[in-house]
Amino acid sequence: MTAPDAPAPRVPNLLDPAVRARLAGALPAVIRMLEAWGLTRAQQGLLLTLSPRTLQRVARGEKRPRLTRDQLMRMSLITGIHAALHTLYRDDSADGWMTRVNRRPPFAGRTPLSVVLSGDIPMLLAVRRLLQADLEGMFSASDEARREARTLPQPPIEFSEPAQGEGHQTP
Repeated sequence: MTAPDAPAPRVPNLLDPAVRARLAGALPAVIRMLEAWGLTRAQQGLLLTLSPRTLQRVARGEKRPRLTRDQLMRMSLITGIHAALHTLYRDDSADGWMTRVNRRPPFAGRTPLSVVLSGDIPMLLAVRRLLQADLEGMFSASDEARREARTLPQPPIEFSEPAQGEGHQTP
């Protein structure tokens, strides 16, 4: 939450070609993130809606394509996912997260990568929101984990009377 007199965050005007060109400068960094996840150029192309050849040229520093608002949104979501993973997990574990089977919703036993490759922007957004919730401490548990937790022994909870001057006092 921001202070009442704090300036509102600036949202880039993606209708402005100059702004889109400036933001497109982050594409080489996004390609490196996707490479760290182990994605092929073809998979990178599916996620970013760019051809593998264009991505190869960008990676070599030969080309800086004009990107659409859709492509910039994809880059933003990928960057957010990457940052969240590296905040939540050690670097050696974070980069492999996208290619490990995950039973949490929305993955249902698939890899996060297979889900985002088959689901377009809504699935990228779902993964980003899931990781943001994890960052905020709102971890979700699978139905299987909830069932198992109900079978665990529950120790008795003992309450003691508060000492004089402590706790709730009735009038």
